[in-house]
Amino acid sequence: MYGESVGYLQRVDVEALQVIAEKHDLQIYVAVLPGEFIMPGQPVAHVGREGKSEKFDFDCISQAFLIGKERTFEEDPRFGLIVLSEIASRALSPGINDPGTAVEIIDTFVRIFAQWSETEEQNVATERDRVWVPEVSVDDMLDNAFSAISRDGAGTIEVMLRLQSALTSLSSLGDGEFREAASRHAQFALKHAELALKLPEEVERVRKKVQRIEVP
Repeated sequence: MYGESVGYLQRVDVEALQVIAEKHDLQIYVAVLPGEFIMPGQPVAHVGREGKSEKFDFDCISQAFLIGKERTFEEDPRFGLIVLSEIASRALSPGINDPGTAVEIIDTFVRIFAQWSETEEQNVATERDRVWVPEVSVDDMLDNAFSAISRDGAGTIEVMLRLQSALTSLSSLGDGEFREAASRHAQFALKHAELALKLPEEVERVRKKVQRIEVP
């Protein structure tokens, strides 16, 4: 099934898809996540119908995909991370020069990811056995949260040290996926710091923080 309009995917009604799949004996594989920009003709779901030859009206499935002009917070957690990251970047701009706000946002990200990791580990059972949705990538979420801060806060030692401490904390979450993503982001932030920090002593402080993350 393909997208029929241009815009951001705002919502996928998984419960409605499950009802449709049960009624028509289907397997539905969602191909996109809320927050993705959709173009006409882009696949948004794949439908399996083993042994079925009669025609099927896919309009009922397309109605489960809400596409709009803007991203929303309700089912798009990455959008919330991006907005917070943009606030941190603005705070780090020369005209504002407020590293404290950036540090507070880094701490907020740690709390968010720690909570999310606990929720994922609970592995709540679901009765949606006919609908599959792609997982949100930990690496992508850390990109949304920290990449801009790594770039815009690279010349501020307080921000770089707090960022490395945050990534060290996050590396201990989950079953290894966080460790790999946190290690990559720590190295990414270090490269920015090496270019932006003027004192070799400050660069060395950041480098020592990076070494605390166990390399996967």
